[in-house]
Amino acid sequence: MPFTPFHMGPALLAKSVSPRHFSLPVFALTQIGIDLEVLVGYFVIGDFSNHTVLHTMGGATLVAGLTLLLLCPVLQPLFHLWNRISGSEPCSLWHIKTPVPWSASVLSALVGAWSHVVLDAMMHRGNVPFAPWTPVNPLFDAMWLMLLVPICVSAGAVGGGILLKRSWHRRRSNGR
Repeated sequence: MPFTPFHMGPALLAKSVSPRHFSLPVFALTQIGIDLEVLVGYFVIGDFSNHTVLHTMGGATLVAGLTLLLLCPVLQPLFHLWNRISGSEPCSLWHIKTPVPWSASVLSALVGAWSHVVLDAMMHRGNVPFAPWTPVNPLFDAMWLMLLVPICVSAGAVGGGILLKRSWHRRRSNGR
């Protein structure tokens, strides 16, 4: 699923279930880092199906680690800037809590990395998620594609709905 919002569906559900222990920005940045491989593949070889190194469990774990290394020196100041520019208040759905707790960052980066590999492997026969240990993709067709997409969309709708409701209640209780 290169550059699609489907990966965010399960993330929204995870955030709604465990809001203090899951960071959507860290999850999303890890997802983007992995899909840079697809973008580079498109510009270099003209093909969006380039799911090789970063779309393996090892490569995705490396991206999660790089996201975590960038978190303090680069991402935290960007999150502060976002909050200031957007004018989002702490009770707003658009506000990014800073600093992002380290445990939430690690969990979100790893879940983002590994779920990305699993979802893409279910959709693309050419993905080899457990390379170099095995040259096959045991996850391809593990779930019927016509079921996988609605599950991701439904998870996003449920999770997003819960987050919107919580935000609305927080704003209402704060008198806004």
